[in-house]
Amino acid sequence: MMNVNFNGIKNLRVSVQKEKPTNAYTSYGKFPFKTMISNGIIVDAYLDDIGNRDLKKYNEIVAKLSEVNNKDYFDKKDKSHFTLLCYKSSLGNGRFPYSFVLNEKPIDFTNDDVLPMFSFLAKITREESNNPKYGAAKSQILSHLNNAIQKNAEVYFDIKA
Repeated sequence: MMNVNFNGIKNLRVSVQKEKPTNAYTSYGKFPFKTMISNGIIVDAYLDDIGNRDLKKYNEIVAKLSEVNNKDYFDKKDKSHFTLLCYKSSLGNGRFPYSFVLNEKPIDFTNDDVLPMFSFLAKITREESNNPKYGAAKSQILSHLNNAIQKNAEVYFDIKA
């Protein structure tokens, strides 16, 4: 079990992205067309806690995720910064109801190696959605994001069972 102290988030920005086309093309029948991202939730924040426990744990998880998926998931300018996009594709995305993009790189529930990242993100979103310093709108968006992570986790564990 990961012991993480979440009083170390600063400059948390949360927004909802309305439907827009992606740069990805999908072929449906004979005709390729751009896929759409709808109901996107964007979280943009910096980790900065006393003793850097959260940041250290986050960096360890991201380094392992980067190694496993052969992609660099760190923010290019600042390793304490992260941007998370969660969306539900208009066409559906296979078995999982939501897709996630961390610092412009997709992360999927495909194997056990990604579970620490999703556990970390679930804890952040759960704790921050209950933080009284945020207004109702921001808390609600964070709660929706936490639910999306939970729904994908439920599907993942059903598949593994």
